[in-house]
Amino acid sequence: MAFQSNIDYVNVSNEQLMLYLTQGKEMAFSEIYGRFSGRIYWFFYHRIGQNVVKAEDLTQDLFIKLIENSESFKRDKCFKAWIYTIAHNMCKNEYRRIKTREKYLRLIEMPISNLVNNDSEKIGKAYDQELFSKRLRIELDKLSQKYSTTFILRHEHGLSIKSIAEIMKCPEGTVKSRLFFTIKQLSNRLKLFKSIKL
Repeated sequence: MAFQSNIDYVNVSNEQLMLYLTQGKEMAFSEIYGRFSGRIYWFFYHRIGQNVVKAEDLTQDLFIKLIENSESFKRDKCFKAWIYTIAHNMCKNEYRRIKTREKYLRLIEMPISNLVNNDSEKIGKAYDQELFSKRLRIELDKLSQKYSTTFILRHEHGLSIKSIAEIMKCPEGTVKSRLFFTIKQLSNRLKLFKSIKL
């Protein structure tokens, strides 16, 4: 019987898991999938018009790409930024298939509810927050894809400025200016909801 190394996959970094994956260790892939499949699915779901089937297909395709191109991952890079770069590029490919502006606008919806911390909120504020979420979604839809995507990566998925810059292929200063512009625009358009912060 071949020797089986007892690797604690749960407690190793994403980057180390990718190294194990290139060595053919299936459990490494299972761990990566467990950590990221849900988040990646929701990223696709809210970027591709809340289409469940398309989000599932893209998620599956992404992890196939991850297996097939695992050796292209550079260990000195941030895995989280790398996987979101793949997802972002796959979304851009989907956007190119959209021919009308009306269809395109439906692609830039996002899950707003997670941007508002409801943990400490009382039930009495839930209604106002729901109204805020719907209005924020409407206003975000009016922005171009580069601004909405930057906003989502930062506030929905918690990526760093540096990681977003790598994903969007632009300088960190550009990321900061896009975030500043987006928040300023949204703040001006949502003055009615003064008690809820972006």
